Amino acid sequence: MRCSHCAPFVAENVIRGPAEFKSVAERVRAAFADGVLDYCAFESEQELAGQPSFVALDLAGPWPDVLQYHFKCPRCANRFAFSVETYPGAGGAWTPVSAQ
Repeated sequence: MRCSHCAPFVAENVIRGPAEFKSVAERVRAAFADGVLDYCAFESEQELAGQPSFVALDLAGPWPDVLQYHFKCPRCANRFAFSVETYPGAGGAWTPVSAQ
């Protein structure tokens, strides 16, 4: 049975440019603020040392060349990755890593 709590985030979302990056980041930020997703700070910081915390990331920019963040659903433990190559706007993806 799918988790109704994180179901809106189970689909992969391809990011093709800065506008899509900001849109997905704002959606994820709202979900984090509402308790729908937990930010996995330790995993994220281990992935790319020196990147800003997702919580502290200024969506107006400028951004580091590469960003990689990890999240999970607090109810079912589904895991998600948010990876973006911001230079030169190459894109990235919101990807379910382990989802029911």
